[in-house]
Amino acid sequence: HPNDTAAHELLIDILNGIGRNEEAVLFYSTATKEPTANADAWYLLGRTLLDPPQSEDAFNRALALEPDHARAWMGLGAVRRVKDQSAEATAAYQRAIVLDQTLSEAWLGWIAITIAEGGDALSIARQARAAIPSDPNVRLLIAQLDPSNATIELTDAMRKLPSDPRIPAMLARTLFESKKWGLAQDAYQQALVLNPSAADLRVELALLKEIRSGVLHPEDAQSLLEFRGPSDGDPGASIPELDQIVSNNPNSGWARLIRGNVKNAAGEAKSAEKDLRAALDRMPASPEAQSALGLVMLNKHQAAEATALLTFASERRPHDVSLAVAAAMARAEAGDLAGAEIALREVQVRFPTSTGPILGLARVRLSHGDPEGAVQILANAFHEQPSREIFLALTAAAIEAGRGEQAAAMLDKMADETDNETLREAANQLRNVIRKDVGNTPKPSATGASGE
Repeated sequence: HPNDTAAHELLIDILNGIGRNEEAVLFYSTATKEPTANADAWYLLGRTLLDPPQSEDAFNRALALEPDHARAWMGLGAVRRVKDQSAEATAAYQRAIVLDQTLSEAWLGWIAITIAEGGDALSIARQARAAIPSDPNVRLLIAQLDPSNATIELTDAMRKLPSDPRIPAMLARTLFESKKWGLAQDAYQQALVLNPSAADLRVELALLKEIRSGVLHPEDAQSLLEFRGPSDGDPGASIPELDQIVSNNPNSGWARLIRGNVKNAAGEAKSAEKDLRAALDRMPASPEAQSALGLVMLNKHQAAEATALLTFASERRPHDVSLAVAAAMARAEAGDLAGAEIALREVQVRFPTSTGPILGLARVRLSHGDPEGAVQILANAFHEQPSREIFLALTAAAIEAGRGEQAAAMLDKMADETDNETLREAANQLRNVIRKDVGNTPKPSATGASGE
């Protein structure tokens, strides 16, 4: 609905989140030039503007038209908080709340300032809960601020807000830390029903099941959770600690799986493969073990085994775009280029905002001996989704195919047709890259896989 301010706020946040702020600014600045422009129009423009003085000016214009515009006061609070004007920000947030107690963003801003200043944030959060009992963000924050009562708070929140996956996820982790294994497992399963693509929750639940089956010590499970993600430093530095965990838990598939992933990241591919095969022996139906070994096999160009492993994992994890792309690229590596392209286009339909299938399609086109097709796919994708990742892939594909100038010309043509300066700037950057250092241009990944 055109007058639904909350819907406009969500749209602005989405556009900003996907790098289309200029589009949002253009749309909402146009609205302020209409004869019917009101306080809402100026408030929404202020929300799109990333420059604090400009944003503050728009909020003040809204308040000049409507002094009791609660959301404009909320916007002023956010600007003043960015400018480190804590007292002024607090006053603006409080004014917004007096005018409209349902503004969660104003409550959360005030609470954040209070936390930073060491004040009684919990008391304010409880006031917010009383004002907006249906807001999950406030309830999650109370659980963080009052850990001794987190289980009670989150259990109550689950009853009253059963559709928010963050609540059972936080409850599950709270119960995990409290070693209440049965209740924690129930909470993890409920969280995964609501959010089946949550990989972190699946790992935690798998470790919990190993604890309950007696093959993994709880203390070692806590340690394993620290090694799930990429390491900021030398991944090999953690291998001795993982060796000890594997030694303590010889029947744990997850201990070997996580050590195998760390070894692979450290460049120890042969040892990693041994660990991952041992993990798969212990967990033959695990999509995580199948996919980890499949990616190692794909990097070793053992395409037939990689295809079988990754296809199995992808079928078990239909919400994981990176697995679907990796399975398709394994098919391409095995020589089934047509099948790989069909699979990638199906993935693209299922995950229209993901860059993974786009990058994969470009690699398959290059493998088909169709460089123009690869460049066209990426140029069209950049037009629809102007991300740095797609631009780098376009640059790499254009140079690899010897079509750099043609790619830049495509972007110029699109810019002329749509009056999109982002496309024109991308064309200029592409020409600069081609001129400066063709040899160092990054290539798209071997799998084309990408997160959402």
